[in-house]
Amino acid sequence: MKTSALRSLFLATLAPLASPPSSNAEEANRLEAVTSWPGRDWETAEPRTVGMSADRLAEVATYAEQAGGGSGCVVRRGCIVKEWGDPKRLVDVKSATKGTLGATLLGLAVDDGLVKLDDPARKYYPEISAERPDDRLDEITIRQLATMTAGFDDERPPRLVYRPGTSGIYSNDGANMLAELLTIRFGDDLSSVIRRRVMGPLAIQPDEWSWRQNAYRPKTIREHISREFASGLTITHRALARIGLLYLHDGDWNGRRILSPEFVHIATTPTDLPAFVPYYAFFWGSNARGTFPDIPKDAFWALGLGDSIVVVCPSLDIVAVRMGTGSRDSMLPGGENKEDWGGRVAAFFKLVVQAVEQP
Repeated sequence: MKTSALRSLFLATLAPLASPPSSNAEEANRLEAVTSWPGRDWETAEPRTVGMSADRLAEVATYAEQAGGGSGCVVRRGCIVKEWGDPKRLVDVKSATKGTLGATLLGLAVDDGLVKLDDPARKYYPEISAERPDDRLDEITIRQLATMTAGFDDERPPRLVYRPGTSGIYSNDGANMLAELLTIRFGDDLSSVIRRRVMGPLAIQPDEWSWRQNAYRPKTIREHISREFASGLTITHRALARIGLLYLHDGDWNGRRILSPEFVHIATTPTDLPAFVPYYAFFWGSNARGTFPDIPKDAFWALGLGDSIVVVCPSLDIVAVRMGTGSRDSMLPGGENKEDWGGRVAAFFKLVVQAVEQP
């Protein structure tokens, strides 16, 4: 039986008004974990049918729309249960590009056997950081580039200011060097790779996303168009939610394996390397260490400047997206200071968690 038919049957069980009031246990049994997979369009569900409060979700939307927030959605069990703003609005999500595209492309390369995480970067990209030669470049691994522990600062071009693997520092061009390395390994424009391997299977339409050419480093690498992981993805909130849903299901999309569950686990678990924040994974933030007590420990997220956020929480079967404007003017409240990006994510997602009435 198709998912839509299953859901219709399931929702029909909630309809009879003449039925006597049910116990909490009976209600919990009704809220069985029926998962819907979006095709070209999304199914929507009333919040109560998936164990969430409509009033609380309205509070989530109100909070998300603060400080210039434009659009977003909450997805539970594969259905949109709350949405605000224009679902066709394209947003430059800045550094959320790193987790959603950067980590995903690294996962594809690892799963394909093109790279290993602890391989030296220069094994595949001998000219890495050629602008600033340094004997320590030989020590940099792919894992370090993915966790911002390679030792690069955030100048353009970056300087190697720490011995690789000894300290963490946020480095946009360090992430971009990984994009260049993967372009070499795939032998193709990474935008073409992600379109074939991810966007197509997830039914993300061409008019729902774009990825500009590299704005800060060379436009080509080995004769292929060069993209950047630091930024560059423009996308709708629904398309971003699909990528979140892929990660929620450990790299599976309705029975089709896109990423290995082993890679998804590694990519969304805080690194043991000395990252710049204790909750940093492979371009994703992760609460696995319980850094933020108000949200589940299995929650993880990608975030871009201006607080464009996709949060994934497998234990609650929830993906939540909030789009900003790509500037500091659209940063949400929360956290100890403006640089506490994890605190702002937790402040937003805490409200989503509070909307859950049945786990």
